[in-house]
Amino acid sequence: MFMKKFLSVALKFQWKTILIIFALIILQTFFQMEIIDLFGVALSGVKEQNADLLFKSGLYMLMYTVISMIALYAVSFLTTRVASKAAYTVREKIFHILMNLPDEEIAKFKISGLITRSTRGMSSEQGFIVMILEQLMLIPVTFIAILYEIALIDGTYAIFFLSFVSILSLIVILRMKQIVEIFFRAKKTYGKLNLLFLSKITDIANRIPFKKQEYESEFEKACENSYDKNVIYIKSQYYLGPILMWGLYVIVLITLAMVNSGYTIGFETDSVIDSFIILVYVAYFITTLTNIPALIDRWPRAYATSVRLEEVLTLEDKTIESKNTDDHPKRIEIVEEDITQEDRGIWAERKAISQKFTEILKEDKTKVRISLILLTVSTLCMVYAPKVAGKTVDLLASNWNSTNDPAIYINLALLLVLYSVGYLFKLPPKRIMGVTGEKVAYNLRMKLFDKLDAVGSGFIQENSKGLVLSRLNNDVMNIREFVSSKFTEIYAQILFIVFV
Repeated sequence: MFMKKFLSVALKFQWKTILIIFALIILQTFFQMEIIDLFGVALSGVKEQNADLLFKSGLYMLMYTVISMIALYAVSFLTTRVASKAAYTVREKIFHILMNLPDEEIAKFKISGLITRSTRGMSSEQGFIVMILEQLMLIPVTFIAILYEIALIDGTYAIFFLSFVSILSLIVILRMKQIVEIFFRAKKTYGKLNLLFLSKITDIANRIPFKKQEYESEFEKACENSYDKNVIYIKSQYYLGPILMWGLYVIVLITLAMVNSGYTIGFETDSVIDSFIILVYVAYFITTLTNIPALIDRWPRAYATSVRLEEVLTLEDKTIESKNTDDHPKRIEIVEEDITQEDRGIWAERKAISQKFTEILKEDKTKVRISLILLTVSTLCMVYAPKVAGKTVDLLASNWNSTNDPAIYINLALLLVLYSVGYLFKLPPKRIMGVTGEKVAYNLRMKLFDKLDAVGSGFIQENSKGLVLSRLNNDVMNIREFVSSKFTEIYAQILFIVFV
């Protein structure tokens, strides 16, 4: 079952907080539905030229918006706390299990794998838990609320909406299962890389003679295999989220054009206002799906990591009474002097990091620039689209008694262009930066492997094998992830802040 063991351990003592989060999400959704209902009332006020009705509905909409925002911030705060406690709980549990497992059970795992499970792996799961509680849990709640509201207007359309969403969900789930299988094949290549890297570290540390060319040839093949498998994974999923969202928005815009032409989309009602309100509900539901692309990107990694964590968690019944009295190490206190020492020359350090990062992307700087240009255009379109949508709604409200208003069709066509460019222009940057990230990881792995000959046994003995190995399975992976996705995400967020 979906991450059952992992989630049962991580969230075991936090069900009360999760229930509070769920209640807040329901509260938030309820008031959002009320706002949409009041929007329909406001449209009636415009049609009837009733200023009092407009003022009253607007006042309630403002009040409900404030309540929704408070609930939203409360959910965000609580989910962060839950995720942090979950990470602490799982790490503590894994540490306890490993400290009390028999040697023959420990021997079944690679040391590097055990390290990454509770460090980088758990950090990834922590972010995914936030996504589940804050974003994913909102989708079914919103869907049920909207389905109910639509059913009050047009029961037959509600059944149609339910069927459409069910089929769409089934398609996405089946595709995600395929993507997970592809990701597992890519992830398996890391074990070979870690094994070869650790083997060379051990030989150098123990001053054991080895054939350098054979080592390098085998490691290069492993790097190429990892690169190929990960590129296949990137190409299998990068388009799914943006294409899905683009398709849904296109359907809404086409339907809105039909409503403007005087057609009704209901089966049991011939009211244009009812059709428009149904459309508003559907459009709002689509806005709750904007995090689906991020979920699609995160899900394979989160699922794979949970499987690896569960491999350790399921061994709890095999633990023996530990003779180690230091299962709970002392808390490390960081004094102010340490922080001050670390912060000295921080700007010089950041400058050096920027220069190194630029050097890493030197070979692909043209592709990176193209990606940033496309992302800039995409972001500008996504920023401008809501403004056009607002003007379109104003036109619909002001011309409610007439249909086929050319200005509305022009705005709808513009929205179609904006959403098409906004979502479709995201595809090349996702693919380009994803492949570039894999290329950067490939080059760094080869350089690190070659650099081991230069550092010698003294460096390895001084820093420990685990610390040296973490350069490969933690640091390189973090850089790859930053190049593949985080870099463009940060850039897009900066653009949003600037242009909004």
